[in-house]
Amino acid sequence: MKPEWQPAGLLCRLGSVFYDTLLVGALLLLLGFAFHLIVDPGRPQGLQRLGLQLFLTVATALYFVLLWSGPSGQTLAMKTWKLHLIRHTDGRRLKRIEALRRWLLSLLWLVPGTLLGLILTRLGPNPAAPMKLWLISHAAGLIAYALLSLLLPERQFLHDLLGRTRLITRPPSPR
Repeated sequence: MKPEWQPAGLLCRLGSVFYDTLLVGALLLLLGFAFHLIVDPGRPQGLQRLGLQLFLTVATALYFVLLWSGPSGQTLAMKTWKLHLIRHTDGRRLKRIEALRRWLLSLLWLVPGTLLGLILTRLGPNPAAPMKLWLISHAAGLIAYALLSLLLPERQFLHDLLGRTRLITRPPSPR
């Protein structure tokens, strides 16, 4: 790592996560709409839903993997927040297989929220509000995941530690 670069702060990383969530959410809405225009509505609903979920999951993976392994190594949100993704070992940009591994490992943040959602459903199921329950439990999961990063070396996210990657930023230049 170049000496003028430093590990990205937690607020910058969370800001980037939030911004990427908005961007990917908009992309998935458009792709979901296109999927329903193309796919035969006469197909069984279960099969159509599974196809849509698979299609949107692959689209999400492609968004991150192609951008993380691209020339800049940044998503649009990372460019905005001036974050750079590099290999922890040599400071170079990621290869596609490394970016895919990082994306798969980044799904770990879903684990606490999913577990919390399952517990809350067992305690008092409310079939009228599954989306609210999903949002609350996954927001809590993201907070738990972020708090865990405060205990890890250089305050990395767990998927960066396990994937041997790091998010860095350049400090502001003096004026």
